[in-house]
Amino acid sequence: MKLLLLFVAVASVSGREIGKRSVLQFNNMNSCSVGISFDQAVTDYLGYGCYCGFGGSGVPRDETDQCCVAHDNCYKAATSNGCTMAQRYYIVYDYESPIGSDGKCKLTCKALSDYPADDIDAQCKAFMCNCDREGAECFAKARPTFDSKYINWSNLFCLW
Repeated sequence: MKLLLLFVAVASVSGREIGKRSVLQFNNMNSCSVGISFDQAVTDYLGYGCYCGFGGSGVPRDETDQCCVAHDNCYKAATSNGCTMAQRYYIVYDYESPIGSDGKCKLTCKALSDYPADDIDAQCKAFMCNCDREGAECFAKARPTFDSKYINWSNLFCLW
């Protein structure tokens, strides 16, 4: 199932400009924050452990998987912060990702107050961007404990 999701994610990227949808923007943030290619970020994180990817259950395998739990919880909280289910995955928000003098990516989301007053999706854009920024920063912090054995981890092993 997770392999199918990986195929769908990669297929949705081909032929399109990166950053058109929130899920792609999240992967761009991951790529920048962790310091890996876009393709490697998809391969490494979509289907990692018990929670990375769509859905999740069971016991998080490690710190990276725990980042996905927190990210999932942030996405769930988005509903009470002005986002519809569709917006959580498809809204396009504004952010910057310059490389700092230390060589690391600095993710900054556009503040809610900086969106135009007539942008009815501004609250959701700002909230979703911050969910993704926090998730990407968590992945970067957890990268030293990243374990490739959890890539495409079977849900059967998430029960205990």
